[in-house]
Amino acid sequence: GMVISDADVDRLLDRRGKDGVDLPQLEDIARSLYDHSDNFKAAGMLDVRMLFSALVDADFVETEAHFKAMEMGSRAYRRAGLALNPSFLLGHLLAYLDELAIKSAAAHEVAPEVIEMRSNLLSACLDAAVRKHGLFTLTAPTGTGKTLSMLAFALKHAACNGLNRVITVIPYLSIIEQTAAEYRKALASAIDERDMDALVLEHHSLSGIRKYGKKGDNFDVDDQETFHQERLLSENWDVISDN
Repeated sequence: GMVISDADVDRLLDRRGKDGVDLPQLEDIARSLYDHSDNFKAAGMLDVRMLFSALVDADFVETEAHFKAMEMGSRAYRRAGLALNPSFLLGHLLAYLDELAIKSAAAHEVAPEVIEMRSNLLSACLDAAVRKHGLFTLTAPTGTGKTLSMLAFALKHAACNGLNRVITVIPYLSIIEQTAAEYRKALASAIDERDMDALVLEHHSLSGIRKYGKKGDNFDVDDQETFHQERLLSENWDVISDN
């Protein structure tokens, strides 16, 4: 298995080189952290947040491994999340969207023009997904199926470019929860229900709390384990498989 973290600095630097990641020069980091002129305020803020985030994550993971050693006699790191497998998920998502369009047309719930608009939007997203990764924008009116068309773009883009995560950043907790619920529904046929919360992982202040509620009579052992796993994964967005 692959260990993502490592206490050996030389091994980490070697991995960085193999991944083609260029670190900024030390003087550039120092300048962005300590130069408070208008040109570097945003850069300094982002650098501090990144460094602090890395420190906190490393501390959580190492503290966890330390206490596991006290319990089990040897250090043990948290179980990794699920691999993304974007091509597999995209197939299930497209099948779900096809089924949705057929049902809407048969029930006359949606006007034919709207169904056609949704189809065109999805096609445009899938066509754009084969391009090299970069910045893309999507502008479309309400009701055209942006949420799932964007997910289709993201999964195909990940498959075409060898990416292993899809991170959706959304304002407002209610919209985050609605979007995550829509993702879970659309991908329900692709994965076992017990693993769904590791695949579609919500990361916000109420992650998992509303679903599992207070730890009362209905909070069984399996729920506790799943809830605990979700909270651990949400600490560092860990979705990389250890296979």
